[in-house]
Amino acid sequence: MKVEIGGNKYDVPVSWRELPFRNYIAALDHSLKGESDPVGYLSAISGIDTEVLRNTSVEGLAYIMQMVDFVNDPNGLAIYNKVEDKFIIDIGTQPYWKLELCNQEVKRVWSELYGDKKELTEAEVMHVYLKASPLFVRTYTDGLTYTTKKWFRKKEVTLKAIEIEDSPVASVYGLAVFFCKLLRPLTLTMRK
Repeated sequence: MKVEIGGNKYDVPVSWRELPFRNYIAALDHSLKGESDPVGYLSAISGIDTEVLRNTSVEGLAYIMQMVDFVNDPNGLAIYNKVEDKFIIDIGTQPYWKLELCNQEVKRVWSELYGDKKELTEAEVMHVYLKASPLFVRTYTDGLTYTTKKWFRKKEVTLKAIEIEDSPVASVYGLAVFFCKLLRPLTLTMRK
């Protein structure tokens, strides 16, 4: 939905179907770092620069907060935690460099978010994996071949790398979680 602030128009997401995955991760970053700045969180969700929001009227901020209120529904994202086109990936048959690349991304994100902290809560671990998931998805979907059935026909499909950062959360959340669950047992123990 369009909103005008200071003569400029901004697209503000009003549902999980409009919220880019990149903004979801930015809001998660903000929340799990324990920052209590509501304008920073609103900026992460809406994609509107923090300084623009700080110079917005209280009424304007309240209006934008109402627009993004869908993120406060505890069950709202759960319905998207599925993968429509089920495909099986056997990590053991994939080249080792893919696993190592994902492991390096987990280490990088862990370090970026939590520094040298050795033990993380379950929420912090999921934060690390969700933030690293765009690389997981891109790496493991590039060249992936799977068979679909449609109208009693089988069709073999070869994917190009799927980029999820700018896709709506509703479209890619299940895929991101799928890869997080797939790779977590193989990468988390590799953190030194």
